Amino acid sequence: MKISNVIKIASAALTSCVLTNVALSQEISTSRYTPSAAAGQTTIGARIGMVSVNTIDSNLGSYGAFGDYTLDDRIVVGGSVDYWGMSTGNVAEDRISVNDLSIGGNGKFIFANVQSAFKPYLMAGLAGHRLSSSQSRIDDDSSSINRYRERNNSVSTEASLDTGGGAIYTVQKNMDLTGQVLYRRMLASSSSYNQLGLTAGFGYRM
Repeated sequence: MKISNVIKIASAALTSCVLTNVALSQEISTSRYTPSAAAGQTTIGARIGMVSVNTIDSNLGSYGAFGDYTLDDRIVVGGSVDYWGMSTGNVAEDRISVNDLSIGGNGKFIFANVQSAFKPYLMAGLAGHRLSSSQSRIDDDSSSINRYRERNNSVSTEASLDTGGGAIYTVQKNMDLTGQVLYRRMLASSSSYNQLGLTAGFGYRM
């Protein structure tokens, strides 16, 4: 299944859960639930997932780490480091590889009035990207048995506007599971590396 279809389903489910839980929280004044991170608390974690890039046909694996700082029960600020890469392997003696290393900052709005261990959120932020691509070619020299390698490398830095949403699910007092949908739009008008990602991970509250 194409990642865009998976994300549409996940987004619809997230929206439904947010609306349902907000409605329930208005009806239930007190209930038993596990609280989210307290003000002044730091959370660190790791995540893995899939990303769909405009110019690449197949979905790619991604992984990263993040850190969050809770300002109050609704506002969280944080940063993240993420990486994805791909290589075509040797096809017709050509090898093409592309990778992206990004460092970003973001803010999250937590739906704190949801009376459960499940906490939906919306987020926005900015990120810097180091995009690297290379193409290698091996050719036969018709006049000898020698072979030579031609290699072209390209490295660029770009910025992206990040928007998305997700949910935090508390499994223990200091341990959360996270799921997130993230769209990264490159700010350079000529960029072809806009990205749509779906990730899952865990966070530990320090």
